[in-house]
Amino acid sequence: MTSPKIICILSPPRSGSSLTTRIINLLGVHIGTSQDIDKPNKHNQKGFWEHKGIQDINNEVMSRLGYNCLHHGADWTEPPIFPDNWETGLQFSDLKERANNIIHQDFSDKAIWGWKDPRTCFTLPFWQSILPPIDYVILIRNPVDVAHSLERFICVGCSFERGLYLWSLHLRYAFKYTTGKRRILVNVEDWTKDWEGELSRLACFLEKPTLANDANIRSDIYKHIDNGLWHNTSSHAISTVNNMYEQLISQSVDLESQATSIFSDTFDILTSEAQSSDANKALRDKSQWEKQLTQAINELSKLIPEDSNPILIDDNLTGIDIINGRDVKQFMERDGEYYGCPSDDDEAIKELERLHVAGAKHLVFTWSAFWWL
Repeated sequence: MTSPKIICILSPPRSGSSLTTRIINLLGVHIGTSQDIDKPNKHNQKGFWEHKGIQDINNEVMSRLGYNCLHHGADWTEPPIFPDNWETGLQFSDLKERANNIIHQDFSDKAIWGWKDPRTCFTLPFWQSILPPIDYVILIRNPVDVAHSLERFICVGCSFERGLYLWSLHLRYAFKYTTGKRRILVNVEDWTKDWEGELSRLACFLEKPTLANDANIRSDIYKHIDNGLWHNTSSHAISTVNNMYEQLISQSVDLESQATSIFSDTFDILTSEAQSSDANKALRDKSQWEKQLTQAINELSKLIPEDSNPILIDDNLTGIDIINGRDVKQFMERDGEYYGCPSDDDEAIKELERLHVAGAKHLVFTWSAFWWL
C-alpha cells in the first residue's frame, strides 16, 4: 500500500478552522469517526471536528513541557514557548507509542486523512517526528476579528491586545515548523465571499479537483457556510479609522482644506457604529443574564430541599425568589431587607451564625457574587 496523504490544518483559535476542517472532510479527508470527534458546544454549535485522541496527545505534550492546558483550561491566555529540538527528548517515547497506536487504529486504512487542533501549532515537531511527510493548510483570519472573538467567547480575562498576541504567536510557530513543506494559505473570510473559488483551490491542493464540482458535496458545504458563524467581524469603523490614519500620516490630503471634512465624515460613521454596538451588547447582556437566571433557578430548586432556608449571597442582584418555594435569607439582611456587605470578617461570621441558628441549612453563591470566593 502506498503511503497515505496526510493533511494538517493549522490556525490560531477562533480562526474558522472548524468550518474549514469540515469542508476538507467533505472533500474526502478522513478526520475520524463520530465517536472520535469532539462534540459541539456553546462556543461552536456546528462542531469543532477535532480528534479527541490527538487532542489528548497534544495536551500531554504541552503539559510535559511545563504548560498544563488541562489545568489552566482552554483559555489560551498563557501560551507555551518551547525550546528548539524539544521533540527529541526521551520523555516523549511513551507518547509517541500512544500516538502511533491512535494513527494505526483510526487512520491506517485511509488513503487520505488529517486533523486540526490549534495546539498543533506548538506541538507539530512531535507529529513530524513520527509521521511521513505532511501537507499543511494554514488558515488566516483578520487578527482584529480573532482578538475580539477570543475576548468574548474563549479567554477569561483575555484582553484584546493579548488576543492579537495569541494570533501572531500561533501563526509564527505554524510558519516556522512548515518552512519548506508543501502548504497552502486559506483566507477564511473567503468562505463567505468567494467560497466556490476557494473550494476549487483547496480541492486542487488536496489533489481532488473534481470533487469541487460535485453537486452533493457543494450542497453540504453550502449548508455549513453561514454568515452567522462569524460572531466577530471587523466593523466599517475600523477600516474607516485606519483609512483616515493612513491618509493623515502619508499627508496624501491637503490638511488645511480637507482635514475637517475627513474627521466629520469619520465621526458620523463612528457614532452610528458605536450606537449599534452598544445596542447589540445590551441585548446580548440581557439575554445572557436571563439565561443564567433561569438555569440557576432550575438547578437550585433541584438541589435544595423544600424545608431548607438557604442563605443567598448575590450582591442583591437576583432577588430572593431565585429559589422557588424556599424561605430565602439574603446575606446580609435586616428585618427581611438587604443590608449590604459585611464590614469585616467578624461581622460576616456573626451574621452567618445568626442565620444558621434561625434555620438556614444551605449557603448559595450566584455568579454575580463569585468574586466573594
